[in-house]
Amino acid sequence: MSIRTILYRGPSVIDGRAILVAFYTGTKNRKVGNAPSVAILPDAPNYRAAFIAAPSVCGGCPFLGAMHPTGDKRQQGGCYAWALSMPIAAQLKAITAGRYIEGPAAWDLTEAHLRATAPRIVRVGTVGDSAAVPQWVWDRFRSILPTGTTVQNYTHQWRRDDAQHLRTWTMASVESAADAAKAHALGWRTFRAVLPDAPTIPDAETVCTYERESLTCSACRACNGATSSGPSIVATVHGATHTERKARAVIVAALKRAARRVVAA
Repeated sequence: MSIRTILYRGPSVIDGRAILVAFYTGTKNRKVGNAPSVAILPDAPNYRAAFIAAPSVCGGCPFLGAMHPTGDKRQQGGCYAWALSMPIAAQLKAITAGRYIEGPAAWDLTEAHLRATAPRIVRVGTVGDSAAVPQWVWDRFRSILPTGTTVQNYTHQWRRDDAQHLRTWTMASVESAADAAKAHALGWRTFRAVLPDAPTIPDAETVCTYERESLTCSACRACNGATSSGPSIVATVHGATHTERKARAVIVAALKRAARRVVAA
């Protein structure tokens, strides 16, 4: 049975604008596996409006596209989540139409589903960043997870003081070895998007098991933040051709910034 619930509707921690947290099941992802998911979206009626308001849930993520010079729309960047406009549009349409359960019943239904199905993982942040959501939402959400269920989550907001509560169960998203080292120093494990054939940091990183041996996230469950003492994860940038091309440009820019900092030092 698939369920769809709204677990939070209120201001974003990032900029105070209206956002929502949607739990849903029935998704199929070749890499992740069949796992219940959580999307963090601007509280908007359609994809266009939500994409314009994306900084409310994505903050300063480097993969988020810039606004068009006209100011009335946002350009696609290197983010594979926002590039999938049709699923997000359908989800927002369902939410606007009232097909997601809200209020206390939403939490009860979500908990009952999780207890009944005991999934190996729950994917948080299929779109959006968990740092945009108040801590109490995640504290409550994690409290209803069955023993043995792992949360898979990533944040680009790992530098923020008000995001440090996430590090025990969330991976810090980085694009350079220099930023990975900074995140490690703050107590985070990292997920580093890299260009093909990029080396890992010795004794600190390992290549994603899906990339190495086609092991799904549901089977691997290594992206579980500082809960694990295992190495951080490296994965080659992926996505549709145009999205991957833009994502590579983001990584190249991050590497250039890191090199300039080394020279300046």
